Amino acid sequence: MQTSLEGALAVRNTDAVSSLELQIPGKTECQNKEQEQLLGIETLLEMEIETYRRLHDGECSSSGGKGAGPRKSVSVDSRGGTSTAQSREIEAPRQ
Repeated sequence: MQTSLEGALAVRNTDAVSSLELQIPGKTECQNKEQEQLLGIETLLEMEIETYRRLHDGECSSSGGKGAGPRKSVSVDSRGGTSTAQSREIEAPRQ
């Protein structure tokens, strides 16, 4: 009886391992896609930070105050998709 239980347990363990081995490639592929998305988002955010850093440095060093240069913004949705938009800030006339 013990031998038959050990045999049944061995078969069950083998089936469980086989099932897990089949799931690994799918999970790995999904994780790779997610990592690529996150790296893309990271790159866009780093670009946006650098843009703001340059704008800030330019505003602090120029005597005319805020500039009217183009600004680029990056939006990231909950699924990792991104979109970019460009706008221009115009300084109001001084009175």
